[in-house]
Amino acid sequence: MLVKSGVERFVFSSSCAVYGNQERMPIDEDRPTQPLSPYGQSKRMVEEGLHWLAESGRIRSASLRYFNAAGGTTAHPERHRPEIHLIPIALDVAMGRRDYLEMYGTDYPTPDGTCIRDYIHVSDLAQAHVLAITALEANSELIVNLGSGVGSSNRQVVEMVQKVTGKEIEVRYCDRRPGDPATAIASNEYARDVLGWKLEHSDLEEIVGDAWAAHQLL
Repeated sequence: MLVKSGVERFVFSSSCAVYGNQERMPIDEDRPTQPLSPYGQSKRMVEEGLHWLAESGRIRSASLRYFNAAGGTTAHPERHRPEIHLIPIALDVAMGRRDYLEMYGTDYPTPDGTCIRDYIHVSDLAQAHVLAITALEANSELIVNLGSGVGSSNRQVVEMVQKVTGKEIEVRYCDRRPGDPATAIASNEYARDVLGWKLEHSDLEEIVGDAWAAHQLL
């Protein structure tokens, strides 16, 4: 359909879920993909299809492997139905919309036992998309990680939400969820080199602060 419609450059929202469990951090684009979930597998399947379209000269494509997209703006708050993301759920608890937050797994091989993730502000993600479209003028295919290069554990995220909101967050600890890797932190060197990308908003405190400002408008 893309080819028939005359699309020449295509930017795909892929995911770090394609990497699965990786022992060494940060993760660069040369790592083998080994998804642990149907979500990650579906992203890899689309990437593979785009690769063959690029190989045959039918379309230019950029697969942008998001790490943990978060934050928001007052014009575009983070909103999912149903909500499954850590920061907005914690903000719901802070606002009294939920009684507690469920945290899955406290026995991971990480400093505090909870999963570690690399959070990236949606505004920085948006800028990367604009840069990727331009970069496809000189490249037929790109696979690019989009992350801050900094990991934050689930406990650290909850602590930051409490700091930003001034509210206590009740946490109930649960068993691990299948398909959750212990740690996922991006190497963003390639994004900086090939896209000319610069992070401007992806400090965790700014991410949570912007999410909090936007969340109160929902």
